[in-house]
Amino acid sequence: MNKDSDGEPISESPNKIHWALVHNPTTAGDVLHELCDVLPDFLLERLAEHRRAEPHTLVKLSMHQNSDIRAAVTENPNTPADVLRYMLRDESPDVRYSMAENHNLALDLLESLCEDENPYISSRAQKTILRLRENKCIEGQFSYGEIYEQRFLEGL
Repeated sequence: MNKDSDGEPISESPNKIHWALVHNPTTAGDVLHELCDVLPDFLLERLAEHRRAEPHTLVKLSMHQNSDIRAAVTENPNTPADVLRYMLRDESPDVRYSMAENHNLALDLLESLCEDENPYISSRAQKTILRLRENKCIEGQFSYGEIYEQRFLEGL
């Protein structure tokens, strides 16, 4: 029987079962979606970060009242682009700041954040774009294929 850190059976508490499901990397997306209506906020935030969270689950969480949950949605690569575009206008500066520091956010979205009314957000978006350019990570400037081919030819 699975036990928590206190030695109590996980099945004794629904929150412990929920915690285990949300933290298990193999939990199916449809199971995660069903949990949306029963989880406390601290677990919804983890669910929003889950790699198997499905787009329709992330759409639902993007409208949650808790800004930490919405910020977690912006960091999930499964979040649909149109949802991210909508979230550029989120009422919470914390959500927009989270987007501005996300190196995986599409360049056009980062550029939109450069125009944010909040100077901290616009400055952070500019710094993120600058870092991406410095590290040659912006599309078209960096080719993995060439590097792997070169390393292969060198015997690495």
